[in-house]
Amino acid sequence: LSPSAMTAYLKLFNLIWRLKRVSRQLSSSWQDDMSAHKHSKSLIKYAPESESYFKSLHEYHLMRSEMFHFVKQLEYFFMFEVLQCSWLQLEQSMKEAKDLDQVIDAHNRYLNQITTRILFTSHSSVGSIDVVPDTMIRAEQATVMLQEIFENMLRFHKLHEYLTKCQRRAHEFLVKKIRTREPFNNKPHDILQLLTITPEQQDHFLRIKQTHQVLLKRFHGVVVAHQD
Repeated sequence: LSPSAMTAYLKLFNLIWRLKRVSRQLSSSWQDDMSAHKHSKSLIKYAPESESYFKSLHEYHLMRSEMFHFVKQLEYFFMFEVLQCSWLQLEQSMKEAKDLDQVIDAHNRYLNQITTRILFTSHSSVGSIDVVPDTMIRAEQATVMLQEIFENMLRFHKLHEYLTKCQRRAHEFLVKKIRTREPFNNKPHDILQLLTITPEQQDHFLRIKQTHQVLLKRFHGVVVAHQD
């Protein structure tokens, strides 16, 4: 493989690895939500003031669902609409190839096709020095924007994971009180200390949400302007 082809593969693998990582983290957040939801009723029962906390979490759940939907759509497009379809075409071209030059041409077409649709490069960018500067800029912008979107999603996952852990600790605290039959004098207060979204955390969430919306809008503009 030529140096340009190896570079293209490295960029592809890097982007897809980041996508898979974010997909796994958001999926983990969803599983945590399902597990934590089972305990919310019991916590509200013994600490009615905590109901406002769970209502506030609804906005977090909506954000996670929106992020997860984007990631799964992008993952489906990369893996099936691009890679699988292009691979089937490559296999057919390999079967029809009669010499090494035709094999190389088939591979170059395959690599050009997947980099064009995943990295938003021009059709002639891989294995060629004749690259349109505007196309290179758009491709770099799209890749950088996707990386920023993924990093923002990981920041959200970290915040969401912390809140889920606090909810789990509150439930464990409640279960311990019930099993040991300890007095419940300060129980609601103790539970509410764990079930609290601080102003700093809420501001952090709002920044993540705003950044997500801005980046998606910019990314959509680049995708629409792309020739494919």
